[in-house]
Amino acid sequence: MKAYLVTTGTIWALFGATHVFVTFEHWRQPVHETGSLFLPALFAAAGAGLAVWAFQLVRRASPAAG
Repeated sequence: MKAYLVTTGTIWALFGATHVFVTFEHWRQPVHETGSLFLPALFAAAGAGLAVWAFQLVRRASPAAG
């Protein structure tokens, strides 16, 4: 169970980090659509939140569970 949570948390952290990069890339360019800056920022926050949640579950998991 712990290996699954660590893997999932890592994937979500990479997903969030990628969208942080996309958000900054869109920030530097003129915005033509409202969603072009808002959606990557929303996805970055969601990925970061899910990664934090997964790593908190890793800390709470019992040693015998994984």
